Amino acid sequence: MAKVTGTGRPIFAAEGGNALLTCVTHNLGDNTVMWKFGGQKLLTAGTNRVVADKRFQVLHDVGGDVYVLAITNVTANDSGTYVCEINTVPPSRSFHKLKGTRAS
Repeated sequence: MAKVTGTGRPIFAAEGGNALLTCVTHNLGDNTVMWKFGGQKLLTAGTNRVVADKRFQVLHDVGGDVYVLAITNVTANDSGTYVCEINTVPPSRSFHKLKGTRAS
């Protein structure tokens, strides 16, 4: 059965910097990995960005098990919970917390 795992640790990124959120898949098969913000807003499907905001992209090696959500130019509004989800029934999810911090 397909499933995902994540680090479980919060990620801190300075405002204006970059953030990398890592999702590892197991037995993905024909299923699709999706990244969501707040559990609702769909950001990516597979390696395709589905939001207009070009700061978001997925880093993935073909045939690999790792899907990294890369966010450039992080803002305070990017802080929150990101969900890596596989479209299985029921969905398999891992949760990733991002905290944008002010650069000193």
